[in-house]
Amino acid sequence: MSKVGKTHFGGQLYGRLKAGTNQYALRHTPNDVSIFQDILDNLNEGLEGKHTDSKLRETITLPVISKLVFKLI
Repeated sequence: MSKVGKTHFGGQLYGRLKAGTNQYALRHTPNDVSIFQDILDNLNEGLEGKHTDSKLRETITLPVISKLVFKLI
């Protein structure tokens, strides 16, 4: 559905995983996360992110690893 916050959710998830301050972290950064970077830039300024064009269809995979598992390896 449109206008439910998918890009905002993905951007916030990406930002938190990238920060590495949680139990989970990115295994590696996907090639193109520019759609999330725009959202993060706005949110960091205390502003609402711009809405993503409804015609834009993009799949971004965030490869996540648990730091607990990583410590065991």
